[in-house]
Order: sequence, then structure tokens, then C-alpha cells
Amino acid sequence: MIVKDKNDFYANRYMRHNKVTGSFTLYSVHLPNGENVRFFVDAGIKQGEDNIGFYNAFVPFNTEKISFGILTHAHMDHIGMLPVLAHQGLNCPVFTSYSTDDLMGIALNDTVTIRDKDLGRPIASEDDMERALDLIIGTSYKKQVKPHKNIRIVFYSNGHLVGAAVVFIVITYPGREPITILHTGDYKDKNVFFNVETPPKEVRELNISNIVCESTYGGVDSTDPMFKKCLKNNTVEALNNGMTVIYPTFAQGRHQEALYNIKMWKDKGFIPEDTAIVVDGKSSQEYNMMYRYGDLGIKKIMKIYFSIKMSGWNAQKENLFLPEIVKIIVDFLTDFNIIISKSWIDGKLMKYFTDISLGILAEASEADSIKSQNIFRRFK
Repeated sequence: MIVKDKNDFYANRYMRHNKVTGSFTLYSVHLPNGENVRFFVDAGIKQGEDNIGFYNAFVPFNTEKISFGILTHAHMDHIGMLPVLAHQGLNCPVFTSYSTDDLMGIALNDTVTIRDKDLGRPIASEDDMERALDLIIGTSYKKQVKPHKNIRIVFYSNGHLVGAAVVFIVITYPGREPITILHTGDYKDKNVFFNVETPPKEVRELNISNIVCESTYGGVDSTDPMFKKCLKNNTVEALNNGMTVIYPTFAQGRHQEALYNIKMWKDKGFIPEDTAIVVDGKSSQEYNMMYRYGDLGIKKIMKIYFSIKMSGWNAQKENLFLPEIVKIIVDFLTDFNIIISKSWIDGKLMKYFTDISLGILAEASEADSIKSQNIFRRFK
């Protein structure tokens, strides 16, 4: 409970999940006049755990009583439940930054195209996604928004991702000390693609009642230049030894940073200019188009990093376990020096290559199995 006067002015906070993914915070504010105002900050799905389908398929509260929502950025573990909320009757404005609003259509598409293994279906339908998108209202950084007469919110720039925001929430009532809440979202203080503005001094010096702070990398110095140096050295060494390099880029933003690094290494002569790249995933390719041509606040000089020559392939549309396409897939992927793919992160493609390299796919011909063993050694 966030207390200012426990008798008649307070806010209850419910964290639906206490792990890295599935960020979903619901607030219930009690005002002295007897009014209750409910709102949420982020509505993310859980990822990377077993038996999570039914968690992602519904929310255990009445969505029709929610007054408004707030989204900090367009990653699935912060927005993926929005179509589920819409399916359950959510019908209120959901505020976010303009750039996040622009990216939501691509981001939410995963909720209707990827089958959940526990449910045996996607967690939402296309109609649910469209209803969710209709609720979203984009706003500018540093602009005050009043979703309720006693509540104001302001978004500030956050370097985690294009469109990401730190959200400042102020709950007021005449004659009472305000309740102030700061949600950092997944926070980073810089980004190569756009300028991250520090919140103004008057905000930094405010007496904030509560801070909800992301701390996934709280114990890691991600600014250490050794991270990028090791990545570059490993990539260069692998290419020089005729290996195929796989970049598992789980989320939007990471993928674009990988392209930035590759272009930099090409320009500086660390890797050949004709290094062949394949990008897996329709959404990844759509994000690249948005980064290059969209109005996302990206520095003009940085848009060149999305003109890099690459090919596209959508692994999720392929049935990787049909024996007759084993040779086609193997031949296709190994024509490339670098594979950038979010599909690799869940292990499906890696398991596929592991299985055929060990001869587990009995239908594969002996020649394909031998070739696969050689390819897998290149992938390792």
C-alpha cells in the first residue's frame, strides 16, 4: 500500500508477476470523496518459462473497471497481454509515447501469429489485437497528460529502446500531500540511435513517494567496452575460420544494435564488405523498415545502418521438421556468414541442427546427415 492518509487517501499496488518477464502493475487509488480509480502500468506476457500459457491467456480481475493504462515500451514482456485485456472487455485509453504507438502494430502481431505450446493456439485473435490498438493514445515526451482529474502522468525519454519511457505519475487531492510514483520501465541512459534527454531538474528534485525500478542488469556494467570488443573479436575470428555466426536477438532493439555493430565493423575493415547476412523474422524486417523510414526520432546519420545489404527469411513460416526440406534449409542458411534471428533464442532451430547432426531425424538421407554434421560444427 502507498499511504498518504490510510483512512481515505491511498493507493494499493498489485504486482502480477515478480520476475523479469511479465511486467504488469495494477494500481487501485482510493480518493477522500469515496471514488476508486484503477489503472495499470504495462501489461506484459511471461516468457521463457514452462506452463505459462494459461497465465498469459487471462487476467484475474474485472478489466471493465480500469480507468486507463500506461505502457513504458513496446517489448512483449510489457505489452503482450494488451489484446487479452481487450478480449476481456478493456475499454479505456492506454497512454504511451508516440514512437511506441507507431511500433505497437508490429509488436502485438506476435500475440496472434505465434502458437502457445500450452494453449495450442495464439494467446489472442486478430480482432483482439485490433481492439487493443484502438485503445492506444500516443503522447510527447515531457508533456503532461491528465487521464483523470486527480491524476497526471508525464513520459520522459529512456534509452532502452526507441519510444521507451520513464513514467512519472502524480495523484493529487485538495488539501492533501500528493502521491508520487516513478516507473523507470526497462531503463538505459543512452542509445546509439537517438538522444536520451535527462528529466529536468525540477523533476529530479521532487520528493517521490515510490519508485518502481527495473534491475535486470543492476549488477552488470553494460557500458564496459570489453563487451563490444569480445563480440567483435569473436565474430571476426569465426568468419575468418569459415564459420557461420548466429546472433540470437530476442527483442526489438537488440536486432538493430547488431546491424549497427556489423556495419561499423565493415566500415572499419574488421570484416569483409561482402559479408552475407540473413535476417529471420517478418517482424524484425518490418522493424528495420520503420527504423529507416519511420518518424521514430532516430538520428538521420544512424538510418544508414539499416541500408546494409541483407536477405530475409521467416523461419516461423517453415515446417523445419519435414525431411524433404532439410537439404533446402541447410543449403540456404549456410550461404550466409551471419544469421540474425529471434527464432534461435528458444532453441527450436538449434535443436533442429543438433538433431540432424546426430542423425536423430531418421528420414534424413545419410548424405544430408553428414553435411549437417559439418554445418553444425560451423555453427558451434
